[in-house]
Amino acid sequence: MSIDLLKEYVNDLKRTKVEEKTEFADRDYLKKLINKIKPNSNIQIQNEPKRNKEGLGAPDFIVKNNESIVGYIEAKKIEQNLDDTLRSPQIEKYKQLSNNILLTNYIEFIWISKGNVVLREILIFKTDLEKHNTKIDPIKSEKVTNILNQFLESPIEKITSVEKLASLLAKRTKTLKELVEQTLNLNLSLPPDKHNTLTGTYNILKKRIYNDNFKADEFADSIAQTITYGFFLAKLNNTSNLIINFNNIKQFIPNNFALIQDILRLVDNIASSSEYKNIKWILEEIINIINNIDTEILFKEFSFAQTYQESLKDPYLYFYEDFLTQYDKHLRKSKGVYYTPYCVVNFIVNSLNNILKHTFDLENGFATREEVTVLDFATGTGTFLLEVIKCILKEVPKESGKQQDYITSHILKNIYGFEYLMAPYAVAHFKLFQYLKEICNFKFENENERLKIFLTNTLDLTEKTSQVEFQAFLPAISEENKLVNEVKNKPILVILGNPPYNVGSKNNNNHILKLMKAYKAIENKQLDERAIISLNDDYVKFIRFSEHKIENASEGLLGIITNNGYLDNVTFRGMRYHLLKTFDEIYILNLHGNSRKKEKTDDGDIDENIFDIQTGVAIGIFIKNKTREETNKLANVFYKNIKGTKIQKYAFLDSNDIFSINTFEKLNLNPPYYFFVKKNLVNVDTYNKGISLKDIFSKYSVGILSGKDKIAIDFTKEKLLFKLNDLAYLSEQDARYKYGLGKDTENWNLLEVQKFLKSTNIDEKHVQNITYRPFDNRFIYYSKSKGVVARPLYKTMQHILDIEDNIALATTRFLSTDSFKHIFITSNISEGCLVSNKTKEASYFYPLFIKEEHGALGNVVKDNFTESFRNFIDTKYPKKFKPQKILAYIYAILNSNTYKTKFYEFLKIDFPKIIFTDEIETFESLSRLGNMLISAHLLKTTGNVDKNIGMHISLNDNDKHIVEKIQYRSDTEELYYNNNSKFINVPYNVYNFFIGSYQVLHSYLKYRKGRYLSIDEIEHIEKIIRVVYYTIDIQHQIDLITCNLKEFNT
Repeated sequence: MSIDLLKEYVNDLKRTKVEEKTEFADRDYLKKLINKIKPNSNIQIQNEPKRNKEGLGAPDFIVKNNESIVGYIEAKKIEQNLDDTLRSPQIEKYKQLSNNILLTNYIEFIWISKGNVVLREILIFKTDLEKHNTKIDPIKSEKVTNILNQFLESPIEKITSVEKLASLLAKRTKTLKELVEQTLNLNLSLPPDKHNTLTGTYNILKKRIYNDNFKADEFADSIAQTITYGFFLAKLNNTSNLIINFNNIKQFIPNNFALIQDILRLVDNIASSSEYKNIKWILEEIINIINNIDTEILFKEFSFAQTYQESLKDPYLYFYEDFLTQYDKHLRKSKGVYYTPYCVVNFIVNSLNNILKHTFDLENGFATREEVTVLDFATGTGTFLLEVIKCILKEVPKESGKQQDYITSHILKNIYGFEYLMAPYAVAHFKLFQYLKEICNFKFENENERLKIFLTNTLDLTEKTSQVEFQAFLPAISEENKLVNEVKNKPILVILGNPPYNVGSKNNNNHILKLMKAYKAIENKQLDERAIISLNDDYVKFIRFSEHKIENASEGLLGIITNNGYLDNVTFRGMRYHLLKTFDEIYILNLHGNSRKKEKTDDGDIDENIFDIQTGVAIGIFIKNKTREETNKLANVFYKNIKGTKIQKYAFLDSNDIFSINTFEKLNLNPPYYFFVKKNLVNVDTYNKGISLKDIFSKYSVGILSGKDKIAIDFTKEKLLFKLNDLAYLSEQDARYKYGLGKDTENWNLLEVQKFLKSTNIDEKHVQNITYRPFDNRFIYYSKSKGVVARPLYKTMQHILDIEDNIALATTRFLSTDSFKHIFITSNISEGCLVSNKTKEASYFYPLFIKEEHGALGNVVKDNFTESFRNFIDTKYPKKFKPQKILAYIYAILNSNTYKTKFYEFLKIDFPKIIFTDEIETFESLSRLGNMLISAHLLKTTGNVDKNIGMHISLNDNDKHIVEKIQYRSDTEELYYNNNSKFINVPYNVYNFFIGSYQVLHSYLKYRKGRYLSIDEIEHIEKIIRVVYYTIDIQHQIDLITCNLKEFNT
């Protein structure tokens, strides 16, 4: 029987000449064969449309059995080598979506099951189609028939775990996003009168919700996730045995979710219009997954009616976390979104509830209907609001008969949520509705009832007016905007949540920027700050939004978990002061966990973050009382540290609120910084007698920021110029691939760089020496304005370039490491990470001399000291010191281990302050030692250190001096950089010597791993070793003076 069918199939193939065959020429014959061979009549072969772009459209055939998808068939041209196809991204993508794929070029058949090729057979060869009488081998015929039967009879698996469901939906949603984005971009390229529903929906959301800051890929992401979760909710609400399809899916979504209903109206368009033929198939895939969920397991896993311990988990949150991880693990980072662990939510909500009861005298806490309003300003998936609702319902148990009334008159009226991202907005609606339905048997009484969770940008306080344009695409947006305006303008008693952390905030509307000015001043005096980028972080703006609502009311509460940078960063002192003026009591629970700072517990163990992020976090509870006394000008701040493992922190939070913690410590709030952490400021009076570097030097800035070091900087001038000549004339795609450039940044754009290079003819006159790292000088393609280098900082660097023999001090303003070693000197322009590659520890650059324009006299060179500082020095000492001597004294102080240890707490938080001795002899002694260090660090001297120190030895005359494995042997004091080459007589304290974050010798060699060391470089390293040896000795001599310096001890 089967051989007859295959003979007929081969004869059909012969109807078209081989040279005229396309990928689509024989599709009907293949479909006819499968229809005749299929084991039962329920199997349907769905012929999908041609894809617009290879790998982005549907497979050629989707095979179904009673509406459930059995598998894919992908057909290629008859001459196609299927081995190549098996390795293609297209097949890899299909393997992610289906465990059952049939791949064919019409004469060869391959069955792929669970990602692996299981069966494969060639029915005939291409040349056989040209023969008059084509013979079919019975054995081959039987094998091909078996392949087709195995494919068609492959069982459809029920989905029996939440983890598998999250994985399957994530893969398909990712494909849906790609297809929506492709279709949208195609339509956006057409004239406006040709735009479709998808484009109309995009334009409305972009304009009315996202203020034109909404890219096509972000829209595609939002729509894809919302559709998937809409389908998922439909399944949860489908208590019948109905198979969900395009025709009935919306009946399972409550009409009260009007905006989600509007968005899902797109599904109707996609299902009914040929315009979306390349999207429809993946929606069918998602519906197929939904229909194949084991309903009993689904309802159990997503049930809130569990035991107490199980209810600690939020099933919707954990499912969404699993989904998001597999869907797009980078999405969280790019949006600054990290969903809050239950124990944190529990701690904050219970604390606020008890404050309402015991401090505000509201006996029922959150359940006080007439007085309590609640806003979660960054709702996410609704986790905080769910806990608030639980607190309310706990006060009115089901047997009281009052729950339904409390839901309609309080929960639906006074509990608000703002969410910016569409997918979590949808999840929050679904979750809270399911909870109320399951726990309280709640049903909306009419279509006007709704949860007060709004799709909005919390920080956009612009009035949103109703627009006729909404009616065609998203009519619910108009009503949402009206309600949002009301909530943003009304008093709210309790604000809570976990705002996004994003220092690159794009929330820069006039209203929020006006509010933020309060954080940049103290008592109306502007802070003396050149760069306040950290204050631009979204979490800071969310705090300001909340504080503003509360400061305009008679009382209020704020409970948040955020980045903990605002607690002790100097730049945030205005913010802390403003919070102290607004609130009466502030409770800070510092959870630490900053992996960048390598924080440790008191026992020396690693301190873990409660989130999977590097930034430390803290819980803040802010209280403003109605009975506030005017005499209490600043709030009382109570502080507690929590360090340890993630599990230990979870356990602590889970079993406490602020009332049960009796170890809060009241902080002493000292100007000018008003730190919200405990600080050891015992030496503050002594340190404050010093003069800050920012008050010593007139001109200074951070170092050069290239944006792409691998492009702008190189070890040799020749290699740099060769690379830039190559880069300038490559295509954009080839340049990105060859040089691993990735995406452009705000300050570095590849096309602009290529244009700039061509305009300069890549002239070597633009090549300058740069001090890249300590003792590590390289070459940079440098210009006055932005070119290859993103931020040239020419206003400062010009003084080094244009003044012969000028030098500059390099140090940091802030520390994120546990000691101050961040000091160096240079005679070149310098890179922004010169003394540290830690984000917080930018290198500041202070030239000794500067040039000034003096009319007809032209440029005049003068010292870079402020007038007030020069007057101070000239008054303090009976003789006038040259700038070089003054700088040498400063350099000696900054290299004093006594100074660095004694004043570490202050060096962490601001520009170093230099304490000047009263004794001129001491000044001159320290200046002399400082000058010796400067000469050594500029590699002008090694201080007559024995040349055997750091001597280079090769054990093999043929060694090519390639840096391979860097290894220090403490027993022999030898530093190897490959098996045959080493530097000898290197004491451990020399090898382990740090400047800033760099272990000098190790870092220098590590940067050259895989490179050949020239004789000049080898001799340079020998000199570095001797200079470091000499430095340690000079620092010891400095300490012999500074340890007894009376100015350090008074």
